[in-house]
Amino acid sequence: MTLNDLLAQIETLSDADKRTLIEKTRQLLAAGNGSGSAKRVAETALADAYVVERSAPADDPAADDPYLAALRAKIQADFARPAPTPDKMLKRGLLRGMVFDEEDFRLAEWRPTEEQLRGEA
Repeated sequence: MTLNDLLAQIETLSDADKRTLIEKTRQLLAAGNGSGSAKRVAETALADAYVVERSAPADDPAADDPYLAALRAKIQADFARPAPTPDKMLKRGLLRGMVFDEEDFRLAEWRPTEEQLRGEA
């Protein structure tokens, strides 16, 4: 595991888990006192503390719902996407000075077919 992999996984932790990780790291490094074997023991303990399996509580009714699981996965994937580069973003003031009327908004409306609404298209 590279440092970037570790940092990417840390980003997915909750704030409380990040605070716990920081405190555990501080304690382990303080206990190591810089000696080689103590430092390796501290690093191993930190790795063991970091690898925690997260599972939904047994009393969580949403844990078995495939729709909610797919939705959670989609949200996590969306948040994990990198921010677009400036050349991919809309320029500020791009539409300044343009006048839109009701016809423009009617043309831009999405009018899905029945197949699209059922997810078949």
